[in-house]
Amino acid sequence: MKSVKNQNEFSFNLFGGQSWYIIANDNAKLFTKTFAGIMGLSESFTCCSKKMVIIRSFSGNVPSQELLSEAKKIINLPGDKWVFIDEGFAKIWQNTETLDTICDIGTEGPYEVEIFKMSYLLYPFYSRAINSGGLPFHCALIEKNGHGILLAANGQTGKSTCCRRISPPWHPLCDDEALIVCDAEKNYHAHPFPTWSNFLLHKPGHTWDAQSHVPVEAIFFLEQASSDKVIPLLQGTAATEIFTFAMQAGGRLFYNLEDSEKARIRKQMFNNACDISRKIRSYRLSVSLTGKFWEEIEKVLPDIS
Repeated sequence: MKSVKNQNEFSFNLFGGQSWYIIANDNAKLFTKTFAGIMGLSESFTCCSKKMVIIRSFSGNVPSQELLSEAKKIINLPGDKWVFIDEGFAKIWQNTETLDTICDIGTEGPYEVEIFKMSYLLYPFYSRAINSGGLPFHCALIEKNGHGILLAANGQTGKSTCCRRISPPWHPLCDDEALIVCDAEKNYHAHPFPTWSNFLLHKPGHTWDAQSHVPVEAIFFLEQASSDKVIPLLQGTAATEIFTFAMQAGGRLFYNLEDSEKARIRKQMFNNACDISRKIRSYRLSVSLTGKFWEEIEKVLPDIS
């Protein structure tokens, strides 16, 4: 895994003005450097609006007041109004007013466990994006001339293969997960996020520029076929599909929440999916083994050429 050399503090900035200042205690610095390297995070700028403090406790189950005291040794944080979210691999405390976050990653575990912990640190980013109208999304993200296209599909359906097959001026940005965010005017952009399974399978190291983003021009839902073809989707069908693939990406992070909070988030995600379906065009894309599926995309999206 690649780490960022000689850096202990980082910033993470998303389209629409969402930003985090990320800092760790001494025990979590190497973990945080590695996480920042995978995500392509910037050297820290303290003007970021939210704080994320990553702490590696020795017990893995530190009482909240003790954890807050440890975090306050690193950076100034509010004294009350913290709620606990048990993500299993990471214990998260979030302030209900400031949305500052403390993440307890517990004792150091095997390589695979440490990777799982990193993937669960996405909770604050996903939660804030959802509450602001965005969605995590199980998809590949490709772009042409600065225009983003989301290719949504279940596992082993062809997202990664499509990313390998496209040719310039098309470029793949990620092949498994993206974060859709929006601004106040409901302009939707997508950020490429890591393929965590690559690390679990011990594939060669890779990094993602998770702070980069492209405007979302369209969403294509893939299916394997003998020939390439594009079929427009009705808005209702598109909304249902968008919600399904959003839950595939984000559902695991909300599994341990209280039932009422899970219901609230699901409702918000469905409402966001409906909003996205009204603004972004959606299609069914049949993809063959040897055809040039991207040419079918270009036929229905002439503006990206």
